[in-house]
Amino acid sequence: MTTGNLQETLSEQPPLQEGRTKPRPRRNQLLRQARKERRLSQAELAERIGVTNETISRWENGGNEPQPPLLRKLCEVLEKTAEELGYPLEQVSIEEETPPTQALSERDTPLEQVSIEEETPPTQTLSEQDAPPDSQRRRILIGIGGGAFALLVAAVGYELSKQSPSLPPSPAGATLITYKGHSANIWEVAWSPDGEYIASASRDQTAQVWGARSGEQVCVYHGHARVNPGVYAVAWSPNSQRIASGGADHTAQVWQASSGRKVLLYSGHSAGVHSVVWSPDGSRIASASFDQTVQVWNADTGKTLFTYKGHSGTVYGVAWSSDGKYIASASQDKTVQVWDASNGSRVFTYEGDHSQADAVSWSPQGGRIASGGSDSMVQVWDARSGGNVLLYQRHTGEVHGVTWEPSGSRIASASFDHTVQVWNALTGEQVLVYRGHADHHVNTVAWSQDGKSLVSGDDQGIALVWSVG
Repeated sequence: MTTGNLQETLSEQPPLQEGRTKPRPRRNQLLRQARKERRLSQAELAERIGVTNETISRWENGGNEPQPPLLRKLCEVLEKTAEELGYPLEQVSIEEETPPTQALSERDTPLEQVSIEEETPPTQTLSEQDAPPDSQRRRILIGIGGGAFALLVAAVGYELSKQSPSLPPSPAGATLITYKGHSANIWEVAWSPDGEYIASASRDQTAQVWGARSGEQVCVYHGHARVNPGVYAVAWSPNSQRIASGGADHTAQVWQASSGRKVLLYSGHSAGVHSVVWSPDGSRIASASFDQTVQVWNADTGKTLFTYKGHSGTVYGVAWSSDGKYIASASQDKTVQVWDASNGSRVFTYEGDHSQADAVSWSPQGGRIASGGSDSMVQVWDARSGGNVLLYQRHTGEVHGVTWEPSGSRIASASFDHTVQVWNALTGEQVLVYRGHADHHVNTVAWSQDGKSLVSGDDQGIALVWSVG
């Protein structure tokens, strides 16, 4: 039975006979009732568990349901068990179960095994807010040995899914998801290496994690001090389990992507942290700051390994080479500098034509580096010699985001000219101009791992996922 026929099917059911059990209230009704018993407004409940008012409203209207980490918080705040709120007990406890033959740590547990995410059938392109409540299904991933079974719990009955849904094919430039979880500028977006989630950092002083296919909010991180202009940077660990963030509060922080639990606080900088990046093996993090330094530190202990002091201005961007041997940093001092990731010794300085270098990205193959700046240009140059390879000059505003497609064949650049432009990394030929952000400055852009989609964020706090084709 499909959820789309749920109401029609229920209307055909015979009236209750004497002695039959009266149906229990729906989960959304139980949630609303529990909130009112605690004399909490939707806004107060949202603040206590770290989500938006709109999320609480959707839960109470049956639009979707809280994922395990948020459901546990709901139970704590409302002083109810999951069963009292109408949720099966296993929906809360399943993420704490590890097969007896394994001893996975929280860091190693796959994110999808601890999450329940809303799905839209692959043949539809409706956003989660547009889809009828009856058409939404919950997916519980249960780890068994080295694999997983996807148990799809529909409104009635169960069915097994052998593979995760993917975004349906869409024409190039088509907007797939509009995410409105932030209330101010989005400074940076990052797509998880496993392709399932997106993280975003904002002036609203939060970092948020949400489903790359559904747009459903998974986690809101409030760990940074409430200092404007908020959280500047987010970066995923290579195993997609942890996130590093940098903020105006002078700290870099590491936290669990599934729950928002803080793992580590790094306070080595004396000014805001504008950019963070993980080493390819996940053992180190490099953080770039307004204090004109880049600091490299242990991702597990927070111990500072060394500080790079080669710049004479704010360091806006930092990128690690794919082999883990070198780091490139972009600065207000008009240079991009390449240096040894093990000890900070400088290899060379690229001065180019930037009036200010705002963004830097290393090609997946490691041979080239792309940088963008306030001069509206993107420059591509040889990572070994510093020789200029290509100059892209199609933007008409500052370029604040530059990223290579995972295959290395295309580059996407985000600009204050309200566009994201996709172009050939070898020839500079323009492939696509995306104007989905209308008249808003675009601060950041990131590729999906399959190279079929991009996510970009703007100065109105809107993130858009769109097809590249």
